[in-house]
Amino acid sequence: MLLLQKKYFFFIFLCLSCFFGVAQCAVTFQKNDKEGLKTVSGKIILPAIYDYIDITNKKDRIVLCKDKKSALANGKGELITNFIYDWVDSYYSWGPMTVKKGVGYGLIDSLGNEVVPTIYQQAYRLSSSPFCVVQLSGRWGIMDLKGKMIVPIGYDDLESWNYSEGLIPAKRGSRWGFIDTLNNIKIPFIYDGVEGFSEGLATVALTYGRWGYIDKQNNVIIPFGYDHYGSCDGGGTNFKNGRAKVSVHGRPNLEGYINVKNEFVIPLKYNCIGDFENGFARVQYGKKFGYVDTLGNEWLLNPYNTSAPEWGNIKPPPKDIPYNPNTLSKELPNKRVGLWTMEELLEQALTSFREEPKQYPQMSNLKQLCISYGIFLNGNYVYKFFSKRSQWQAFLNETVFKIISDEKLRISFYNWAMPYYKKCFETLHPFHKKAYKEIAIYLKDYMNSYNLEKTIKFMEEDERAFARKNYKGEIDPCRKMSAFVDRLIIIHKVISVIDAKKWVNIIADEVATWE
Repeated sequence: MLLLQKKYFFFIFLCLSCFFGVAQCAVTFQKNDKEGLKTVSGKIILPAIYDYIDITNKKDRIVLCKDKKSALANGKGELITNFIYDWVDSYYSWGPMTVKKGVGYGLIDSLGNEVVPTIYQQAYRLSSSPFCVVQLSGRWGIMDLKGKMIVPIGYDDLESWNYSEGLIPAKRGSRWGFIDTLNNIKIPFIYDGVEGFSEGLATVALTYGRWGYIDKQNNVIIPFGYDHYGSCDGGGTNFKNGRAKVSVHGRPNLEGYINVKNEFVIPLKYNCIGDFENGFARVQYGKKFGYVDTLGNEWLLNPYNTSAPEWGNIKPPPKDIPYNPNTLSKELPNKRVGLWTMEELLEQALTSFREEPKQYPQMSNLKQLCISYGIFLNGNYVYKFFSKRSQWQAFLNETVFKIISDEKLRISFYNWAMPYYKKCFETLHPFHKKAYKEIAIYLKDYMNSYNLEKTIKFMEEDERAFARKNYKGEIDPCRKMSAFVDRLIIIHKVISVIDAKKWVNIIADEVATWE
């Protein structure tokens, strides 16, 4: 990511660009704060007259919104339904989609047929299953995706998001149990609270505030002794890879991980602990923050850094670097508007590069995290610096893309920004340095084996998954990084494959020398 930061932040601000192109066989574009659709090659499919265009996880299906009404269309922009819906869900890659019409919810199929009529108070798909839960007159039931009622409406609640291992939490009166999708009661309605099953066990509360774990035969496997939500970050308490996060309230509240024998595999000593991903979990211990691995080894960081930047005053950029102050605005106190300078933008980038991975409350894949904050500076980058999407687009076109597309400007920007990133890198924790260096190596390997033809084909076939998977269809935790470079080459056409490969190697080789 440092790599990104250094020069694929070919110029620090670059990458945000790639946020705004999303479509299955096409990409969206903006004009006058409206959205349209075009092919990867630039042919206009739909003019920019829509409030927004959302790409469904299905192939050749898009959601159009105009005048606050939504419709379903195919990949060519041809309407499948009229603009009669207030909302169309774009999440599921198969089966019907949830829609809202007025105050009612239902489901439509890919042909626009209402397979579940829009008469329900709520209608939710059950994840990875051919069922949905519906609410009518305050009570809940389950239907199949053809509209047939298979569990009569009569439950006080059905937690669709906790459906797992064939069982769904159900509520009668004030008590919870579990049913299957044929309305068989699998766990009696005796609990004050329940979570879904995972690895054969479910978190349940017999006396509110005290939680334990049961199996599918309702045997208590881990006694009721823990507090609800074993996580200050709102993460789950279910078992995963033989471990579950638990907490005990007190002064202070403490968190740790247990195994199925109720033995602590991560001590109950942390003020906050996140979920494990790629072998690490984010922790807070007193005033320190860091990571713990599955064996309990710690990498603790200093508290949040509130001191002034440690890289010194940033010198003005070379005069040949494009800079249009009309596109660099920020909101000041009392809603006054001021201008950002290029030096201020670089300082913001350096600050986020150093601070954000340390301050983020969850582990959530450290490399992906470093990429995100390195690229976006902070989660509200676009909205913090630019009041309108068109203003942001102007900044990209007039500043960022001009720098990327010109070799002399690349060199100027690189020579200006690189020393500051190197100095900033020196202030990082070894744990973060390692992650940034691995990302630099990853991108170098990616570009040195670049396949333009297959990348374009993948983008055209499944652009929705483009920032998550490589062209082989494999989930790639660093894909957001390489996908940004792909967009610069294929969509924005501001750099060639040869030049991108050259600069990625320059940056990666430079980062490899940093201590």
